Amino acid sequence: MSRTLPYPAAEIWKLMTSTRGLRLWLGAGVRLPKTDGTQYQTADGATGELRGYQGGRRIRLTHRPPGARHETIVQTTIAPKTAGTTLQFHQERMRSAKERERQRAHWQSVMDDVEDALARSTPAKKSGTPRVARPARSAGSTRAGGRRPSRRA
Repeated sequence: MSRTLPYPAAEIWKLMTSTRGLRLWLGAGVRLPKTDGTQYQTADGATGELRGYQGGRRIRLTHRPPGARHETIVQTTIAPKTAGTTLQFHQERMRSAKERERQRAHWQSVMDDVEDALARSTPAKKSGTPRVARPARSAGSTRAGGRRPSRRA
């Protein structure tokens, strides 16, 4: 899942690695490790290990939601473009077409949340594409595991 956003790469990276941004795509209560092999755990018990960290560009990690029988690999990549920056989420090691389809919808929702967060905190830089209003989504829990985080007012 990728989308080119009308924001500088540095602003997207800043959000994605902040507490607020991590809550959107990885889960609440997690601190992003920066050393390969370092373990992490979210507030709801999802666990994983950092597999790769390239500051300003890419994060690759394993992810196992609470109660899951297997882990997946989640990677987020940021790539500057002529007009904006492409943000990509990629998930590997899913076991079925049903799981892949569920996660595709999940990452689309995460992308919407990231774009909304950027729109609230960072003015768009030279975008010829108007923002399109999206319908509200229902709440859930774990991010990378496919469920929604709780929202604070």
